[in-house]
Amino acid sequence: MFSINPYAVLPGCSGWRLLLQLYTSPQTSGWRQECYGFMNWYLEVLKKYAVFDGRARRKEYWFFQLFNILISMALGFVDVFTGFLDPETGLGVFSGIYAVGVMIPGIAVSVRRLHDTGRNGWWILINLVPLLGTVVFIYFMVLDSNPEKNEYGPSPKGYEV
Repeated sequence: MFSINPYAVLPGCSGWRLLLQLYTSPQTSGWRQECYGFMNWYLEVLKKYAVFDGRARRKEYWFFQLFNILISMALGFVDVFTGFLDPETGLGVFSGIYAVGVMIPGIAVSVRRLHDTGRNGWWILINLVPLLGTVVFIYFMVLDSNPEKNEYGPSPKGYEV
């Protein structure tokens, strides 16, 4: 019997795998111990709902953003098919509730990601500068972690120089 593995992972943490995998043997479920699952990065951000202290790895930030976009798109389709989408504003009930619900975790993970690069969380306000601010913010988000301990805590990668 086939089952869907919502915790599909990157074997050895390298290379891309499908988000959901069909598996028939119990050996594939052992992959969970090798590396953190895709969905777990998203859920970890939600568990730290309003935690603005500490640091967040690139994986945590980008997997949260990926799942945020995928869930928003799915809810947008649900809004269209159920008739809850307002054509004038382009806003739907389900996607709107979801957007409000993940707004604080999204800001929190962004602040923790900035902390991981050695920057103050107030740098998130650079997004208010049209175009250039967004480019600079994305640059900060793709930077690698500072491997040493900084004022925001130890490296989330688990090693220090």
